[in-house]
Amino acid sequence: MRSRLFHAAIATVAAALITPMMLAPGSASPPPNAPVPDHVSTGKPAFVDMRHRLVESLTGGRDFHPDDPQLAPLIDSLNADAQDHLDTMNTEGDPEYLWPDMETAESDFGNSAQRLRTMAIVYQTKGAALEGDPQLADAIVFGLDWLERQHYHVGSQQYDNWWWWEIGTPAAVTDALALMYEETPADVRQRLLDAVRYHVPDATKRVRHPGVIETGANRIDKAWIVIRWGLLDEDSDGIAEGRDALSQVFEYVTSGDGFYRDGSFVQHNDIAYTGSYGLVLMGGLSRTLNLLAGTPWEVTDPNVANVWNWIFDSYEPITFAGQLFDHTRGRDISRIGRSTLTGGHGLFHSIANLVEAAPDELQPRIRAYLAEMAQQGYDPYDAPRAGGTSIPRILAIRDAIDGVEPRGPLTMHKQFPAMDRKAHFQGDWAFTVSARSSRIAGYEAGNGENLRGWYTGEGMTYVYDHDYRQYADEFWPTVDPYHLAGTTVATEDSYPRTDNTGWRQPRGAGTAGGAVLGDDGAYGMHFTALRDEAGQPIDLTGKKSWFTLGDTIVALGAGIEASNVAAQTTVENRMVPDGGTTLTVDGDAKPTAGMDDVLDNPSWLHLDGAGGYLFPSDDALRVRGEARTGRWSDIGANLPAHPDDEATREYATFWFDHGDAPTDASYAYYLLPGRTAGQTEQAAEALAAGTGIQITGNTADVQSVIRDDDGTTLLAANYWTCATAADLVHSYHQSAMVLRQDGDVLDISVSDPTQQQQRLVFDVARDADEVIEADPRISVLSTSPLRFAVDTEASRGASFQLSLRVDPDSRPELPAAGCQGDTFDVQADTYVRGGAYAGQSFNGQGLVVKQVPELDWARQTFLRFDLTDMPEDFGLATLRLYGNVADDGGNVTTHTLYEVPDNTWDEETLTWNTKPELGDAVGTVTMTGDTPEWYGIDVSDLLQERIAAGEEQLTVALAGPGGDARTLAVFIRDRESGSGPQLQFQ
Repeated sequence: MRSRLFHAAIATVAAALITPMMLAPGSASPPPNAPVPDHVSTGKPAFVDMRHRLVESLTGGRDFHPDDPQLAPLIDSLNADAQDHLDTMNTEGDPEYLWPDMETAESDFGNSAQRLRTMAIVYQTKGAALEGDPQLADAIVFGLDWLERQHYHVGSQQYDNWWWWEIGTPAAVTDALALMYEETPADVRQRLLDAVRYHVPDATKRVRHPGVIETGANRIDKAWIVIRWGLLDEDSDGIAEGRDALSQVFEYVTSGDGFYRDGSFVQHNDIAYTGSYGLVLMGGLSRTLNLLAGTPWEVTDPNVANVWNWIFDSYEPITFAGQLFDHTRGRDISRIGRSTLTGGHGLFHSIANLVEAAPDELQPRIRAYLAEMAQQGYDPYDAPRAGGTSIPRILAIRDAIDGVEPRGPLTMHKQFPAMDRKAHFQGDWAFTVSARSSRIAGYEAGNGENLRGWYTGEGMTYVYDHDYRQYADEFWPTVDPYHLAGTTVATEDSYPRTDNTGWRQPRGAGTAGGAVLGDDGAYGMHFTALRDEAGQPIDLTGKKSWFTLGDTIVALGAGIEASNVAAQTTVENRMVPDGGTTLTVDGDAKPTAGMDDVLDNPSWLHLDGAGGYLFPSDDALRVRGEARTGRWSDIGANLPAHPDDEATREYATFWFDHGDAPTDASYAYYLLPGRTAGQTEQAAEALAAGTGIQITGNTADVQSVIRDDDGTTLLAANYWTCATAADLVHSYHQSAMVLRQDGDVLDISVSDPTQQQQRLVFDVARDADEVIEADPRISVLSTSPLRFAVDTEASRGASFQLSLRVDPDSRPELPAAGCQGDTFDVQADTYVRGGAYAGQSFNGQGLVVKQVPELDWARQTFLRFDLTDMPEDFGLATLRLYGNVADDGGNVTTHTLYEVPDNTWDEETLTWNTKPELGDAVGTVTMTGDTPEWYGIDVSDLLQERIAAGEEQLTVALAGPGGDARTLAVFIRDRESGSGPQLQFQ
């Protein structure tokens, strides 16, 4: 096919540029795309050839046989749709609307444009009954003319959803004009192109909201539109402008929208959206790169090579057997006709369409990945299961996978720190977690979509296997939204929720993250419940961990507390076959249908078609089997109810009931996906005998598990504060860790899940002989017992690894100082206030910090320490502050710590007018909530420098970040309170 030539052209560019694709942060910007030669502006053949290619990309071109058994049914279906549109279209006079079911809303005329696009595709499709039909052509032209005159023209005012004006409608219009270029009168074509240019003059900005800079999928969509209006208007500069808008998307980001180096993709600033907006982005890129390849406007930006990284870093780890994981789909989960399978099919086609553009050395791996998706029971040509396909898709898929050996089952552990997601693959199944934090929202609702997604980011867990109906067969309208697997939430009776009616992207205090070592991982989430749309008070909080070690998942919860709601943790909520299935409880098999029981201290459960569950603690477990009925319109208010909207599915649900106002409640369970009842029973016996994976900690301080057998030790832990796990590893700060010792080789992986700390320090009860390999951020401080520090500043949740040779028999004691270490109280402390209070001293009245332009309310805190008795040899020095947010404006704020060169100030007389000048910034502290607690700032580097220089005093100040920023007021206890600032050495 002709398209292979264009793929080859991209591949040539990409192969030449593959080396510089990993540009380091802060390095020089890549060169811009190559300039377009001057002669192109008048070179009509370039435009004509490119327009023909665009039509081929929409119809499949002419290199196929209409009687092909895979294509013929599709051609007939497309033709039937076009015939129905033609038969029901209103073409008499000057109608108010083209179709009776589409009247006045912007989505209606946008959908009308999409129907015209469908009709135009059929008009140009080889073998369609309506191919080249003059009546169809007249109707399409009539519709396009009507659309411009009635709705979409220069000067028309946008209303309702901007997307229809700037993406949905112009995308359909430009496709239809390309398909009907010769048949559309020049004046109609020009009026519509002028309208598109009016509403989408620039791919980088939003006409409706001029201050919005387009990013991610929206930017790709608009660039594709600008390229097409440039092509159809034969405007070389327009095509170049659209192409150049792509460059921002190719670059990795460190915040906000876009792709991250850890594989995450974020849209709308804080939503994990790889499987929706990211999918749109990949589809748009595949179309755009193919269209421009081999033309004067070809993409030559070196960062285009990052696209191949995204396939393996961002997409392969969120697909299993053709299913695209729901926890990256956002609002898309509430759209009828969309599912984990339709998402997988869209991804399959986008990658298939790009594969020949990839560098030669990557093509076999990409093809093997696609062939694996197709082999594992997923038919990429099956339009009904795939949610629709097209001739170009089928042809691209054939080119990509015919004769290719599949990749084989995947064994892998992958975490996405930038979007609070994780995935664990074990051949026949994949386990995922959807979390949230102060950086990533719990869910997104808007445009009448995802009305009940309240708890989808509260630690919801999924087990993907070859039961495709599990999440793709009416799961979202029928599942109980209060009982999503893995979540710890308020019960429906104690905290009834209302459907979201507006935009909701709730996020609050909390952290999520973990550590990865090979194919094993520790992952945790510290949550404080989000208030509902009505603002009902709720103070539920807790610590949750998932340890995924080989074919076993251990889920722990601790510190679960609330004063105003009852709480529950759902172990499983699995869709089962109609009529139910078999649940085996400690060897006793019973049907799930109609089950509603309380099991006292079960040891193990097995659910047919799912796997096994172990329960090591003496807790009662609720189990229920029920048929649930729901409608897609229940979860998507933008969807009108209709007979096909309602569905009934059966579920088996297990959960722990923590009761009203729980105090320090906990839970523990094991997931054994795919295990038989016999295998589950054997695992329960091994657990009771003390073998296999054992729980060594499940408190609000530390959660950990260990497997210690056959000379190999595997420890995984989430530290929520300074604590020790299994008497083996002591962490001085919140952290995540996975350790494996095999004989005399010790491998450790650690991370900062808060993404806010500057340094972590660990003690390990082992004697180290030599460092085999260490990440550059890791420093070994001592070898007996092993102590090492990790520089985690700007590490963004990444895992760092250390490999050592150790004495396999030694078990040195951990340092006795433990968490407390050596502490030194502040020598002098006070705060100052600006404006009318600039000459007043506030000594002895606590410590306050706030930055606002109104100086009357601006405050800064000064601290001085005596360094004469402080240790010279330490791993970590922390400034500890006991305080809280004290401001009606919110409950989360960040302030900056500065060094102050002048130590001569007096706390009793210091004022805003006499305060010393601030020096360099040392670090930051983020405080959350109005309940006082200890916060820490790493000052290790500053203290090492000052102590080594022989200085006897140190002054630091807490203030805002400077500039025009605003911060909330925080109140910190002073030395007179008995809980004043301290320097802690560990």
